[in-house]
Amino acid sequence: MRRAARPARVVAIGGTFVLVLLLVGLSYTTSVATRVNNNDEAVESGTSILVPVLSARRTPTVLSAVTRIGKLTSGLSTLNKKIPKNSCLVVSWMGRQLISTRADTPLTPASALKLFTGFAALRALGPSHTFTTTVKGEIKDGVVTGDLYLIGGGDPLLVRRDYVANEKYPTLSPTYMEVLADAIVAAGVQTISGTIVGVDDRFDDVRYPSTWPTSFYAAEGGPLGALMSSDGSALGQALKPDDPAIGAADDLHALLGLRGVVMTGQSKNGSVAESVPTITELTSAPLSEIVREMLVNSDNNTAELLLKEMGFVVKKSGTTADGLAVVMEQLSLAKIPVAGLSILDGSGLTTESTATCSALMAVLTQESATLPTMLAVAGETGTLGSVFGGQSIKGRLVAKTGTLRNVKSIAGYVPLSGADPVLFSFMVNKVGIDNQSQYRPLWYELGDALDRASPNPRPEDLAP
Repeated sequence: MRRAARPARVVAIGGTFVLVLLLVGLSYTTSVATRVNNNDEAVESGTSILVPVLSARRTPTVLSAVTRIGKLTSGLSTLNKKIPKNSCLVVSWMGRQLISTRADTPLTPASALKLFTGFAALRALGPSHTFTTTVKGEIKDGVVTGDLYLIGGGDPLLVRRDYVANEKYPTLSPTYMEVLADAIVAAGVQTISGTIVGVDDRFDDVRYPSTWPTSFYAAEGGPLGALMSSDGSALGQALKPDDPAIGAADDLHALLGLRGVVMTGQSKNGSVAESVPTITELTSAPLSEIVREMLVNSDNNTAELLLKEMGFVVKKSGTTADGLAVVMEQLSLAKIPVAGLSILDGSGLTTESTATCSALMAVLTQESATLPTMLAVAGETGTLGSVFGGQSIKGRLVAKTGTLRNVKSIAGYVPLSGADPVLFSFMVNKVGIDNQSQYRPLWYELGDALDRASPNPRPEDLAP
């Protein structure tokens, strides 16, 4: 190699160049340290540098993200090797998809499908939408001359107190029939010369979705109607009446009798003239609370009535078909990927319905500010009350579950204080997967992996 003609000059130039680079690097790292202080005061000019330039603490944001994501991804990779073939698993965090296995494969979602129903209802009807149950009749000197009319407004949470006390998953935000009975008495009603007529004309009279197995009738849901009390049951009756409006009228009849109101005749279904005056009204909780009830407790009747309500409000027809049309419209408007979706009811009881992990993730992403408070909490509430009880993720993970024969699904969040939540969707279609011994080990391994997510590790966790 040729020697430099003036070595001293070369050394001087090189040294100057290195010095400039060091000064620029020092200036940049100092500015970075100032920026990551957020709202703290900026570092003053001349302040001595307390952290070495080459310390890991100089790049906390990058190293924090890498460290946290790496811990979570490692756990998910182990689980991914164990999931059955006919399943999908997607997890995302901080805007990154950490794992995506068969994300676009259509699978039976079971009750996880209620996430689509709730999403569409909140968009189409609005979170403040309410349902009103109305009582009409002519009162004269404490006597209702003729019939008392109980008019259904589609409220899915109209219940008796005794019914809620005996539910496996007690109704959240109920609309109590007893309050309605008290209001009727307070209006001065002492006697009803006729009977109580249940008016159920807001929705159609189709009591069950045509795609449900008949074994689900009156057991998993229905009979459906715009006037439906306590999921269609009636006080003192072992079996649900075929007509939910008559069941609701029977409830009111019994409750008024307990309050000393005298009447004769059996309850019936009928219509009411607009000219009949209103005695009282009972308004439900806002839709946001009703959707929460549906998701936390996996309430099938609520899901199906929300479908009919969407049809009534948007399409002017309270049918399941029109409600389903509204759901698909809302999903499309929100740019939820609908390829692979086949939504045939509102509750997910139809085994022929299909969904994808990608579509579930899109809903979770768009509603990440509101949905976490509307879901069951691991080991504490609703359909997750008996799951994850002994796991470290208890109380942290929130999700919508789904169960049918040979179907198990779960989708939701792990909220993190001061940081983005972790989003996940996991569906499995496999013979026997609905057995606890089959799905719980997979769920618990998912919970263990998700439990690795943390808002931000300590600086000492990042340093060499």
